[in-house]
Amino acid sequence: MTAQALFEAELNRRGYPFLLENGSYRVRHDDLPGVPQPLGVFLSNVENFNPEADPTVAKQFVDAMLSHRDHVQELEPVMSVEDLYPAMLAAQPGRPSHLFPLSEKIDIVLTGAVPQLPTLLQDPAEHGMTAREAFDTGSENLDRFLEEAELKDMTLGDFPMVALYTEFFCMPSLLLAQQFREWITPKLGWPVCATMPGMDMVLLWPASELDRAGIVGPLVVDAYRQTEHPLSTEVFLIDDEGIECVAEFPID
Repeated sequence: MTAQALFEAELNRRGYPFLLENGSYRVRHDDLPGVPQPLGVFLSNVENFNPEADPTVAKQFVDAMLSHRDHVQELEPVMSVEDLYPAMLAAQPGRPSHLFPLSEKIDIVLTGAVPQLPTLLQDPAEHGMTAREAFDTGSENLDRFLEEAELKDMTLGDFPMVALYTEFFCMPSLLLAQQFREWITPKLGWPVCATMPGMDMVLLWPASELDRAGIVGPLVVDAYRQTEHPLSTEVFLIDDEGIECVAEFPID
């Protein structure tokens, strides 16, 4: 079953009627004082959890949604341009995207935090911007998270590699930050290569080592299989031209 089907089945099991409309669930309840009525939950947040990695994730998601205000969201939220971010998400057919596919496995989409609950932005025109203008604004917004990010040495033998660490909800998104080149160059050089097996893992190494990147393959594939939010086993070259997929580690 898909994440969406599991979520709906869990709501039905608990007896909570719901309506899916314009990309948001409206979930009615009668026994949750202090929680908005109806609850508003974005479909994009439901789609982001991975039932294959954890079959109980739908139950956990509904538990969190019903128990904590931080996990629910009022309908018709107010989102400012300071909340816009480009994010890398696993590609899904039919997903609305106002930016572009990065590769066969990853889409770059616009997201917002309302408050701090990431959701897909349906139409940049609501903010008086084109998709390109929204992307540029979001990339600049990412700079403040990039400033607080850290790198951890992950050298494999004589292969130089680092892992990116950040509190931002989608770690790979920081590769799209406006100041990424200026930030990474003193630490690793430029250009660089990257792989992002999940939303919680980014590995980077100098582009001069691309021909030897096979040494990283087993680590990337293992991480991809274990992460709750898998993205891709692809390898990307990041240079002055942008980000380009140049290789992929086979999963099987």
